[in-house]
Amino acid sequence: MSGDSVAPHQRAACEQLHSEYKQCLAKNGRTRFSACTDFHSKLRACENMLGTSYCIDEGINLMKCTKNPDPSFCAKEFVAMRECNRPQGPHLVLSSSPSSPPHYELRPEVKHLYNVDSTDLGSAVAPVRSKEQLDRVADSLKADLNLPGYGHIPYKWESLRPNPGA
Repeated sequence: MSGDSVAPHQRAACEQLHSEYKQCLAKNGRTRFSACTDFHSKLRACENMLGTSYCIDEGINLMKCTKNPDPSFCAKEFVAMRECNRPQGPHLVLSSSPSSPPHYELRPEVKHLYNVDSTDLGSAVAPVRSKEQLDRVADSLKADLNLPGYGHIPYKWESLRPNPGA
């Protein structure tokens, strides 16, 4: 059965169930979201019947991650949840293969909506950061943009110093 041939009362029942699920999640929060698992099988049946997604797995993954964030502070989970909630379905997908790290890609059918040459949008893994690396990038920007006062941060009390900005 496709989403278009579903009876209005069935669609309304699914929407009511989804509303109750969201209320359960709001009441129990991310610490007790397992209290709402009774809704999952019924919502998945509604997803199949309506041809839509209620983002159940994405929501669970995000709540689990925010309880104990990874070094990326749940970036992949937030993106997955945002993309799942797009009205026309996700535009960005997380792809991976044994030979390459996870990376984001645009679905080919939505590429025309973006000003890009490729559907590959880059790595989903943030580069390792260090103070030295950030200093090098800042110095490079300072030189490229010809910013002579780049290192000067004006604070209210700067004028109290005998040589402000030095």
